[in-house]
Amino acid sequence: MLNRSLIFLLLFTISTKVTISQEAVGIYISLQAGSNLDHIQPSGYQVDYLKFDRLVQPFLSALVDFEIDEMSGFLFRLEVGYKKIHFRAKGYPDKDSVDEYGLKGHTLIPAVSGLYRVPWRWKLRPYGGFGIAFVASSFKKNTMTTTYQVSSARNQTDVYDNTYDLDGEQYGLQYTVGFM
Repeated sequence: MLNRSLIFLLLFTISTKVTISQEAVGIYISLQAGSNLDHIQPSGYQVDYLKFDRLVQPFLSALVDFEIDEMSGFLFRLEVGYKKIHFRAKGYPDKDSVDEYGLKGHTLIPAVSGLYRVPWRWKLRPYGGFGIAFVASSFKKNTMTTTYQVSSARNQTDVYDNTYDLDGEQYGLQYTVGFM
């Protein structure tokens, strides 16, 4: 079994505001690029010795924020994020063998959030909020390779495809803080 946790760090945002007719509705459309800390920790029989690399990986997301003037700083956000996944792990279960695990794929993360933008005298104002995210992942590579010593002169390699059943969906709580 693999336990997975995601933390996103925003590095760059492009945003524009669109005003709809006479209504006091502001729509902010944004593209974000950033970095993501994706921590995978195997647990279970004979896999807890594996150590994964590449914990920090890039991500992209598109956002639409809706702000109604009468709601005094509250915003409604729709977001879709995308990230590629590429992990390698290596471990030594005993002195005569080595296991290598490779994982490649992608994750799509649509989310809905409610935010509050703090009233402040400057244009750039802090905001924060919570939402629900749906995380859908698909993996094109999910392989464990075991190399072990058969005799003093010969090694043998076994390859196991689809080692873990990782394709699928999960829900998560999302919290957001920043400046807008």
